[in-house]
Amino acid sequence: MSFVTDIARTGGILVGAISQVINSITDRIVLPVPAMPAVPVGDVIEASGDAARAGADAIERIVDAISGTHRTDENAARVGRRLLAQARVEVPGRADSATVIRFRAQAPAGTDWGTASRESSRVAVYVDGRYHSTVTVFAERTSEYAINLAGLPAGAHAIELRDATHAAHGIAGALRVEGLRAERIDGDAALVQRHAPIVELRDQDRGSAHSAAYTDVPLLLVPAVTRHADGSRTIAYRVAFSNEEGGTPTPKLLATYGRTGDLEPIYTVRVGADDRVLQATYQSALHRWRAFEGARVGERPVLRVATANNNFSTRVRAAGDGAERWSEVALDGIDGATTDFDIMQRHSWTWTVMTKELLREGKVAATDAVRGRHQVGDPRRYLYVGPVTDAVRGAIELAGGIEVVLHDGRRVIARLVDGFARGEQGIGALELPPGVLGDTVLGVTLLGVRAVVLGERLESRELERAA
Repeated sequence: MSFVTDIARTGGILVGAISQVINSITDRIVLPVPAMPAVPVGDVIEASGDAARAGADAIERIVDAISGTHRTDENAARVGRRLLAQARVEVPGRADSATVIRFRAQAPAGTDWGTASRESSRVAVYVDGRYHSTVTVFAERTSEYAINLAGLPAGAHAIELRDATHAAHGIAGALRVEGLRAERIDGDAALVQRHAPIVELRDQDRGSAHSAAYTDVPLLLVPAVTRHADGSRTIAYRVAFSNEEGGTPTPKLLATYGRTGDLEPIYTVRVGADDRVLQATYQSALHRWRAFEGARVGERPVLRVATANNNFSTRVRAAGDGAERWSEVALDGIDGATTDFDIMQRHSWTWTVMTKELLREGKVAATDAVRGRHQVGDPRRYLYVGPVTDAVRGAIELAGGIEVVLHDGRRVIARLVDGFARGEQGIGALELPPGVLGDTVLGVTLLGVRAVVLGERLESRELERAA
């Protein structure tokens, strides 16, 4: 039996090694895919199982050595990072609770997600001197930051927040953190946190063209809970990313989904009435859903962002071993009827981050006359429409758009864009006429339409109904 096991393991290692050779190529070579942005696609093959992951890891180490890829050891970096705040946190032994920490963070003056090399500041979270996760601090975000500590063993723990802002950002002034405190969550809300995925971010090396340090950064973890007659519950998690670097072209994202950020499904778990995990799946490369059999922290799965369109892999590094992790608290008050439009409106700063990234990455055309096939118009010249019924969408298509009323009393048509609201949630965006920006729009005239426009500073504003 041992001989058979050894042969199977050797075969798994070989399969993983071959898979990673292919992934290493697709992660570095831009494939000429028609009607798609010119970025590497990332992994295309998932190395499933411990043996296959070991083989893939070996190949990645070889490729890193040859290419000179640098990965920061987050544990070793701790002593050189300025201490921002610290606290003692007591994690209860109760299985039906979860512990989170909350704090306010203010990025230094000059930080701007729309400015290259000055996009954000970063906070590294350490527990008992060991790396836990990283927080991206945006100047555009004024709400609190909350870190999920579920999965830690019961007992007292020392928490440190340290400044992990990369020196290459060149931001003058100091990052500030205030109001660090712990909070215990119980009941169903704790269940959501106890099973929430931990996300391993893309390589943070500034030499990487597609690093999560400044592009496609996770913003929110969005759960949706479904209760079943047998007492079990299914929790489906999605991650809201600031952008989708590869996959769906930017103009289609805007027309079909009403945003250019990416709310991507990551992990679904069904938990029995006795809190046992009955089934767990995750979205791997090429949008394939697989049974989860990777690493966990407590009940929490650890998944790596593995593709340019934000699909995931179970092949992760040990915490702090050359990779950053994201562990923000999952949102509450979300159910299956909560749409992407609702989520972005509740967290309106996400509109600003999304559109600033578009501008910084050159995905916004200077004028309509020179607009490229992967570019969109000025984000302030769009009407972002909430979920519409098939009947309302039909009326919009028949009229060629939606009539809006301007503050000066004029009426203009927000023009229909090909593919409008064809996603499953019925959300889309239409284009306002040249010279008409969001600040000039008072409201929409069509019944059954919720719509948002962006102001001069790219802040969102929901429109009123206009007669």
